[in-house]
Amino acid sequence: MNLLDQDLYITAAYRWDKPYRNILIDTDFSNGIKLNDLIIKEVSIDINDIIGKDAPEEEKKLAIKRRHIAVYNSEREKLDIEDLDNKISIVRKKISEIKDQKELKRSLGKLKSLVKFTNNNTILNEKRIDILKKIAGRFLIVTNTDIPMNDVVSSYKEQWRIERSFRTIKSFIEIRPVYHRKSDRIKGHVFVCILSLLVSRLIEKKTGITISQASKTLSYLKVTPIKKESGTIMIRSESDAAKNLLMKMELEYPEKVVGARIKNE
Repeated sequence: MNLLDQDLYITAAYRWDKPYRNILIDTDFSNGIKLNDLIIKEVSIDINDIIGKDAPEEEKKLAIKRRHIAVYNSEREKLDIEDLDNKISIVRKKISEIKDQKELKRSLGKLKSLVKFTNNNTILNEKRIDILKKIAGRFLIVTNTDIPMNDVVSSYKEQWRIERSFRTIKSFIEIRPVYHRKSDRIKGHVFVCILSLLVSRLIEKKTGITISQASKTLSYLKVTPIKKESGTIMIRSESDAAKNLLMKMELEYPEKVVGARIKNE
């Protein structure tokens, strides 16, 4: 079925907008339908909460046809809250280090939404943080199709995976900018990026965490040069988190002593 030719769609609502975030927070998923790692439930929303009362009749008719499906993923909830906690830690550190509000806002970037600025104080925006925790692992699918609810969610999930892969290539793997002119080198660059995406997805599948989190954990496996009279010994730092991650990936933990440079007598 070609949905686009029939002006049909399956998309997601921005979960921060009202009334969607309140619907997600208030939805009881205990009596929902289990679909693999998800719990799904069709919910009803008053069209007056979505569009204005003075909206044209045609717009109201289209809004009435919309179906809203709330989705909950417990694993995604854990990852969302873990990511939020990491962001809060960064914000706390910056608040303690940077006293000038203008400089702090510039330094925080997108994270400034987690901060409440007043004339006399700078504190965490506890209200926003509380809402973010309540909607963690939850999202709302909107469609005007009449296909079964399970198929709607499965279709959107496949679309989400594809879009996420593009985001990973653009941001984490950084496919752009391309510093090549010859076509074979450009093809090689793109091939390496796609291969990196495949490795990233394999790591996520093995470990159950995002590639960004895995990369951060493995970054603690740093090599430190220890200088002695006889030369320099390269020592790798210890990390229990990295060791556990490598075990999940079925990889051996690297040797503590990486190498040495001995001075000539």
